[in-house]
Formats: sequence, C-alpha cells, structure tokens
Amino acid sequence: MKQLSLIVLCFVALHVHAQLNLRFEEGVSPDHATCIAAYEALVKKYQKTQLKEMGPSDSGRPIHLFIAGDMAEHKPTILINNGIHAGESCGVDASLLLIEELLRADSPILDRVNIAIIPMYNIGGALNRSCCTRANQKGPLEQGFRGNAKNLDLNRDFMKADSRNALTFHKIFAFLEPEFLVDTHTSNGADYQYTMTLIHSQLDMIAPHLANTYRYSLIPDLYTAMESSYPMVPYVDLVGKTPEEGIIDFPDFPRYSTGYASLYNCFGFTSEAHMLKPYRDRVMATYHFLKALAQWTSDHDREVVMNKQKADRELRKQGTFYMNHELDSAQVDSVFFKGFRAEFFTSDVTGLERLRYDQSTPWEGYIPHFKNYKNVDPVIAPKAYYISQAWREVIERLEANGVKMTPLKNDTIMKLRVYRIASLNTSKQAFEGHYLHDGVTTTEALEEVRFYKGDFMILLDQRTKNYLIEALEPRAVDSFFAWGFFDIVLQQKEWFSPYVFEDMALDMLKADSKLNKEFREKQKSDKDFAASEWAQLIYLYQRSPYYEKEHMRYPVFRSLD
Repeated sequence: MKQLSLIVLCFVALHVHAQLNLRFEEGVSPDHATCIAAYEALVKKYQKTQLKEMGPSDSGRPIHLFIAGDMAEHKPTILINNGIHAGESCGVDASLLLIEELLRADSPILDRVNIAIIPMYNIGGALNRSCCTRANQKGPLEQGFRGNAKNLDLNRDFMKADSRNALTFHKIFAFLEPEFLVDTHTSNGADYQYTMTLIHSQLDMIAPHLANTYRYSLIPDLYTAMESSYPMVPYVDLVGKTPEEGIIDFPDFPRYSTGYASLYNCFGFTSEAHMLKPYRDRVMATYHFLKALAQWTSDHDREVVMNKQKADRELRKQGTFYMNHELDSAQVDSVFFKGFRAEFFTSDVTGLERLRYDQSTPWEGYIPHFKNYKNVDPVIAPKAYYISQAWREVIERLEANGVKMTPLKNDTIMKLRVYRIASLNTSKQAFEGHYLHDGVTTTEALEEVRFYKGDFMILLDQRTKNYLIEALEPRAVDSFFAWGFFDIVLQQKEWFSPYVFEDMALDMLKADSKLNKEFREKQKSDKDFAASEWAQLIYLYQRSPYYEKEHMRYPVFRSLD
C-alpha cells in the first residue's frame, strides 16, 4: 500500500512539475522570478486565489502574499513563510506542490481552511544565488544566501524589525491574524536517519488550553500522519556532542518566528528538513508536513477558531507575565530516536579529536529530551504605557504590529510608574547589528513625567497585549531595550567642572546631615572611593538638583490605573 501511495505521489508531482516548472527532482529550486510567475499562473487558473504585493523588502523588490480561500472569519488561516533563509528552499517547492494539488482537486480542505503563502520572504538572499553558499548541505544545485540584502538573519528579526522585510511581515501578520504560522527551513547539526524534524511553540510559554491542544491532539496527530511517508522527530538541538546525550526543546524567544507567533496565540511551527538528505526528499517531507497540518486544521476548523478566540479573550484579562524563561534541567523526558553511530578519532587536518557519523551503522533507542522551561521574573501588566513621540523607531515598529495608540491632545504632566536601569550586562560581540543587553535589573518609583501634545498613550486592552509586554518591558529577553533602541538614556549629557563644583558639594554636605553621614562613611569604608576626587564628586553631583532626571530613566512609563 505504501509503495502504491508513493507511485501516485510521483505521478501527481510530475503533473505539477509540468504546470509550474518545478524541478526539485533534478535538484533545482526556482529563482525568485520563476517562483512568482508560478503563483501568477495559479491566480489566472483558479478562482478564490489572489497574489498581493504587501510591502517592500530590503532588496527593493516587493514581498508577495498568495491567498487561497475567501478569508471568512469563521475559517482558520494557515500562513506559510518560505525562504527566510534563502538557501533553505524546501518550502518554496513544497508550498507550490501542495497548493496546486489542493486547487486542482478542488479539495474540501480549502472550503474550511484559508491557506496564505509568502512565496519567498528573504528576497535579497534569494537573489544572491550560487553553487556554494551552504557548505554542509546536499543541494539544491544553486542556493540563496542566509543574510538578506542588509546581511540580516531574518529569523532573528521578528521583534527588533531592523529590516523592511520584518515590517512587511508584521503588516501581513496583522492583516491575516492567522491561527497557524509555519516557517520552512533546512536544519544543520548532527546526522541521523530522519528527513524531517520539527520545532513548535514552547508549551510552557503559551496559553494553557492552547498548550493542551498541542500536547494531546495536534502534535500526536501530526507525528502519526508523518509516519507513513517521512517519520518525524523533534528538532535536534543537542545537549552534548551527539544525540545519545539528549536533545533540548528550542528556546522560543520572540525574535524567532515561533516565539513571535505565540505572542498572538498563533500555533507556531518551524519545519526543519535535514541538510544531508537529497533535495527531492527534503521537499517531499516538507510537502507531507504542510499537507498533514492542512488536513488536521480542516478536521478541527471550528475548534481551532474557538480556541484562538478564547485565548485572545483570556489574554486581555491576564495580569501577570514573565519576562524570561529558563530550561528546567531537573525535568527530563525521553524520545524514541533513530540515529547513526558516532565515531571519534584523530583528525588528519588538525591533529585533534574529530567526530564522524557512520551511516552504515544505524541505531534506534530512547534518548533524553529536555522540553520544560521555568517562567521567571514576573511583571504586572500596566493598564497603559506612555511614550514620547521622539522615539520614532519604536513607534514605527508598534504601528507595523497593529498596536492602537492614542496621541495626547495637550501638553501635560502625569504621575506614573517610572523604571530606572539599575544594572545590565552588554555583549562584547555584535549580534545581528546590536550589542544585546541581558541581566537587566530595574527599580521602580512613582514620579511626575512631562509629556507634549502628540506623545502616545497605549492601552493594553487590545490583541497586541503580549507583544507590548515583550517589546516594552525592559527586562524582557527581546525587548526594545534589550536590543539597544533606548541606549541613549544610558549616557549622561550634563556634567560639571570639579574645581567649580567643589564649593557646591561642600554646601550640600553642610545643608544635609544625612547625606554628610552617608558620604563620610563611604569615604571610610571604600578605599578606592576615598582615593578618587572624581568618584567622590560624581557621587555628590548625582544627589544634587543638577543631575539630569533622564539619565538611566527608562523612557516608557507605566500607569496601573
């Protein structure tokens, strides 16, 4: 029966190849122009399809969105994002193969599910094709480049949105409000028997009833569906050097597609076809996964829509959010795994120990699986944030995500909750054009803050609430503060001349006995402080009325009522 099914699939694939000029059987992936032309041909041939230019990419060429369906609100929507890493083109071919099959057969799936496809997201990388961009990957014959036209890795850009690609993606996502997002990839790393591995939204970081849908229905059903074609295993993120030591669930930060999707109660998946398998098999494995998801969504269409609506309602009521998540290494599960024997021996190149997988010696068995995360660093959601219009880069990103903001009609002064940055760590190595902050700690106090006409109030009773928390709370792992958008507040602007301020400092100590006591005690207890004129004077300057309020003051303010 399985052999007959594969024969039928080959016949279907050959038919589609002829219609859409797909050549993945030959190890050839379509370039950008060929891909868009294929979708244009589908729109001409089939009703209830459309191809829209949704906005620019950094390459200057528009990002397209193909839609099959009538976009009725009672129908769930699957958004498939292809070519985010342009050398990983399995989804480009697989999506064309699947959607043509569903349209040609007038599949009942399309009566119950809207399918939206971004044909090629990283257009700049897709235009930068060559034989040799993917050193460890078998095919296709020409591959696009991982970086986009600005050399950004777009799968690290969903929150910071440095690219025009990401701003256009936000527009697409806000327009569709999808129930599912699938980001199609090719994996690297260890060698094993599987063609397809899978990342899904981290279950400890999403609404509980959505996590239960994943755990008890969606995930088991998808794995079962894949058994008859290309058996699947969780993404192989290694604990140690080889799979035998165990794997870890991918950390689902909002910078990534699945983490971003979770902010909107959208089921997120990253399909990862294995780099060392033939290109044809990687395309077909991706096709089978997309088809299995479409079928499952069709079978559970009303449940899916109702689940998202429930999660959206509960999100608006949610009071406590968590800024960070840590792997819970105390909890360990196991997963059945099919691997190849790992060998270690002396390298002829380096003279050091090297690893090689022996594909002639397969093995099967259970390996450790660390898949639980702990929620840490809670924060109470405010009723509203307030932000100056001066922070236009941040405002632009909020607008792209569909955040509703109310401009203030008059100049005003309000008492609001104010964060001050107490400490932080900053990476010494640039990451995607930024020097990331982590380990951020803050203090909070009620202070008067001046605003001007045109500054913004952002109420949190809206669909973007979770996104706003992750973007605007400075301690959040992918907040705009973490990515450096507010770094200017870390720099002091006004200073003093020590020889002039010395007399003012003495007057301060004479007028304030408490300050004088604290200062003298610090002189006695801290030798470095006592030996530095500058350290002592800056200590007093920062306690004077001349010290600027804006230094280390986080410029997004919170109202709890």
